[in-house]
Amino acid sequence: MTLIELLITLTILSVISTAIYASLNSGLKIWKRINQPLAHEDLDIFFDRFGHDLRNCARFTGLTFTGTRERVEFPAILPSPRFGGDVIGRVSYAYDPQARTLTRVQQDFSQIYSGEESSKIQPIPDLGLVKFRYYVYDKETKGYSWREDFLEGDFPLAVRVELELGDGPQAQSFAKTVSVPLSG
Repeated sequence: MTLIELLITLTILSVISTAIYASLNSGLKIWKRINQPLAHEDLDIFFDRFGHDLRNCARFTGLTFTGTRERVEFPAILPSPRFGGDVIGRVSYAYDPQARTLTRVQQDFSQIYSGEESSKIQPIPDLGLVKFRYYVYDKETKGYSWREDFLEGDFPLAVRVELELGDGPQAQSFAKTVSVPLSG
């Protein structure tokens, strides 16, 4: 082999190895991006589910709308695979500050009165803060206001959920207000 042949071979091998490295590196970047958790997508799904549940509120004797800063519970029309259709039930969202989780519990009417446990769903990980607020009409002041709790009355006019993802300076705040069709 001559020196020129050796240089040509080394040049061709370096071009091929650079192309292979670039291809593998792009594949790894795509794989990492696909497999990373997407909190914003989970948040969009949560807000959509929360709004859907509140728009399906229903009046039902024995089940009332109650809400505090960290928990909201209300009767709603729910799909029930057990009964093969829609039934009256209860939906509750509760925030646990120690575990930093927000759980959604859905029970149909028979599960409520039999004491049967239902599945709990934790829709969003890594929560820093969750706060529920209730928009109501105050008959005494004849005005509308946001309250931290709703323990009396029929239904609030709207429910607002405010939450933070993450901690410290990296925390991102989000909020969603859902009007309740049964209110008033």
